[in-house]
Amino acid sequence: GTLSGERLFVPIALPEPRFVERYAGRDLWRQDLPLPAASVAALQTLLEEKVRRGEGYAYQPFFDNCSTRLRDLLDHASGGQLRAHADTPDGPPLRCYAEEGLSGQVLPLSLVALAVGPRADEPTSAWQRMAFPLELREHVAHGLGAQPVLVHARLTPPLPTSPAAG
Repeated sequence: GTLSGERLFVPIALPEPRFVERYAGRDLWRQDLPLPAASVAALQTLLEEKVRRGEGYAYQPFFDNCSTRLRDLLDHASGGQLRAHADTPDGPPLRCYAEEGLSGQVLPLSLVALAVGPRADEPTSAWQRMAFPLELREHVAHGLGAQPVLVHARLTPPLPTSPAAG
């Protein structure tokens, strides 16, 4: 679906216990947003509407994924605070993130190289890096003052990675 542009990904709503059960293999964090009540209500309404409509999208690992969608909504709800001062290309290239996350997986790494092309080697801005959950969590903490709280620790240690593998 990613290569063909099919809208296979849709937002869903899960009760917290079911969410924890479904994603028990990961660390799960919560961040309470210090936003005005009206902004929180508008964000909640928008999210509920997206779930109700089953608004699908074509997943793109770096440019349109669950983190970028949430990043954009949080930036809108915060009046642009998340994006403020986040556009300077000052970080590692996207390829570093792909190699870390897909270590040892030759086919996915090859597809990323072909699909993203030379853009994968350009320095990234903080805004671009928020396409990755860990980066988004950190920038929400610093940009919005929403400190992360661990809700559930993963049940097994993560697999070791090597940027040189694959």
